[in-house]
Amino acid sequence: MQNRQLHHQHHRYHLLLLRLHYRLHRLRHPFHHHRKMLWQMTHHSLLHVTMSGRFQSIQCLLQNYLMTLTLIRMENQLTPNLEIRRNQRESNQKQAKSQRETRKEMRRRRKRSLCSFILLVDVYTSFSYSSWQFSLYGAWCLSLASTW
Repeated sequence: MQNRQLHHQHHRYHLLLLRLHYRLHRLRHPFHHHRKMLWQMTHHSLLHVTMSGRFQSIQCLLQNYLMTLTLIRMENQLTPNLEIRRNQRESNQKQAKSQRETRKEMRRRRKRSLCSFILLVDVYTSFSYSSWQFSLYGAWCLSLASTW
């Protein structure tokens, strides 16, 4: 009976993860290029948590991902579309150059924060899941998302 319950919970979180990855794909955010790595990492954490029966912990992890996605979506709505960018580039070469520099810096920053994010989650899943660690982790996730 308990095994059946475990299987059901695991399946539920698996579906949540699939939904999350579909959202990432739809957003076409630079984060989506790291989907495979993110998937492997979350899947590993999910199995680890399932084996130990700590379902609440993985739920918190997923909620943090979904919060991050919401922030990404908000950021995407503020970003002008490609056509506007193309017109700006044609009208003002100087402005375009500075924009390219900014984008390069943003990519560099994203790559750095993604690496630290993956490292932290990996280290985090190896430790015990106490409530104060979760509140710290949630706060860190939000601060990271705001730098994207």
